[in-house]
Amino acid sequence: MIETVKSSMATNKIGELLGLIGLSFGLDALVTYLAMRTSLYFWIALGLTIVFVGIFCVMRIERVINAVRSRQAVYGMNVTIAAILVIGIAVVVNVITAIFFDKEVDWTAEKTFTLSEQTKKLLKNLDKEVKVTAFFSRDSTDYRAQNQLREAEDLLERYQRDSKKIKLEFIDPYVNPPKAQEYKIEFNGTTVFEHEGKRESATSVDEQKFTSAIMKVTRGEIKKIYFLTGHGERSTDDYDKQGFNRAKESLEKQNYQVEQLLLATQPQIPDDCSAIIIASPQSPFSEHEINALREYLDKKRGKALIMLDPSASVSDPNQKLIELLDEWGVEVKNDLVFDSERFTYPFGKSVPYVDVKQFYHPITRDVQLPVPFPWARSVSPKEKPGPDLTAISIARTTDREGFSWGETSRNERGEFIDDGYTKGKDSSAPVSLAVAVQREREKTSSTEGELTQIDTRLVVVGDSDFASNNEYFAMTGGLDFFLNSVNWLLMEEDLISIRPKPPEQRNLRIMSDREVRTVLLLSIFFIPRLVFILGLIVWWRRR
Repeated sequence: MIETVKSSMATNKIGELLGLIGLSFGLDALVTYLAMRTSLYFWIALGLTIVFVGIFCVMRIERVINAVRSRQAVYGMNVTIAAILVIGIAVVVNVITAIFFDKEVDWTAEKTFTLSEQTKKLLKNLDKEVKVTAFFSRDSTDYRAQNQLREAEDLLERYQRDSKKIKLEFIDPYVNPPKAQEYKIEFNGTTVFEHEGKRESATSVDEQKFTSAIMKVTRGEIKKIYFLTGHGERSTDDYDKQGFNRAKESLEKQNYQVEQLLLATQPQIPDDCSAIIIASPQSPFSEHEINALREYLDKKRGKALIMLDPSASVSDPNQKLIELLDEWGVEVKNDLVFDSERFTYPFGKSVPYVDVKQFYHPITRDVQLPVPFPWARSVSPKEKPGPDLTAISIARTTDREGFSWGETSRNERGEFIDDGYTKGKDSSAPVSLAVAVQREREKTSSTEGELTQIDTRLVVVGDSDFASNNEYFAMTGGLDFFLNSVNWLLMEEDLISIRPKPPEQRNLRIMSDREVRTVLLLSIFFIPRLVFILGLIVWWRRR
């Protein structure tokens, strides 16, 4: 009899132990689902939970029945029903809110979960459907792939909310190999954008890449931009701080074709040139080159962005180019601009820091961050720019006299010296740093009367550093100012806006895969289980 009782007690303890093990695996399944949604370990843990809890119920069936019939069970049932009702009400309210008030509030410092103004403007202007097919595996055991899937779902849903023209479909490439082969998918995590027979793929989850892909499939003719070479200009192939590779890549992301042009070897500027960029030439232009530029601007209704840094000598090597700009209503002086009120730390007053959005021009109105113009020269609109020409300043220093000026004094070596503002000699405040020029001509139409036709456009800036690869200036509005200038020149105002910014990395350091797995196991599995087991031990001893 005693042995039977002991055997029964041992069986009961084994049953309770198996039940506790089942609950432990249940906790693992819950934590795994919350951390990585469904994965192989989730299904294993869930299966073991069902098995061990099932064995417990069979071995301790009497205790289970008594527990169900007890007053505590009835009380617990009432509490459970009440909790379900509260949760149900919350779900209904949430659904109604989602239907009628589909808004998100982004509290992050960088507005990580908000689409950029450029993306919103692009989506708003879509007049035809863009099909988006995202190839992501839902059964991957790689937590990085699961995170990438969630990021893609969140980002593409934001695109859908901003435009009904976005038609989204997620496909598992491992479940549907024929579809993956049709789209020539090589990597899990590839997103394909389609519009009127054109396709563009993005192999990472990134707003810049998604928006660039939509631009490429929805825009018609690809416009070609030439960077002039042969005079020591900044190079689009230069990755150093002084180079313009970042500017080139940013233009290419907007579906522009970028090439270099050695004008000295060409009879004229090519007919396929949509815009020409001259970035800080250091040696003189020949008569042939000046005439080619004059013909391009005048007869071909050309578009040009010209950036001229201060001359290193009293004799300006760009004098012929400056005289050409004078014909278009732009006055370029041989000076160095100082601004002692608004300047860029730690460089000092020779690097004016201009809040350009105050000038209410299409180029500047959406540039939210100030633009630095390091070691710039003054560029001003002429009082009488000429017939059919409109020239306005789009960047100026502070307007307090004596606090900003265009310095003309140099030492015996020809270097600029800061001897303060000299009235009558130096340019007085406010000093203009950039000018936008537009030529408008009236065109007669027999059916519509007189129409105003915009042909030539020019942007002239007394600096080129603001658009360089320099990482310090990359954190400002310089790149937006550069790209907006190009968009305005090409009459693509729909692209003028704040562009997607790459997310700021806040990591202390990048962990290896082994370290990531260790942290994952400790934080998600072992520590919660240890706390759970210690709690069970305390409960068991108090019984």
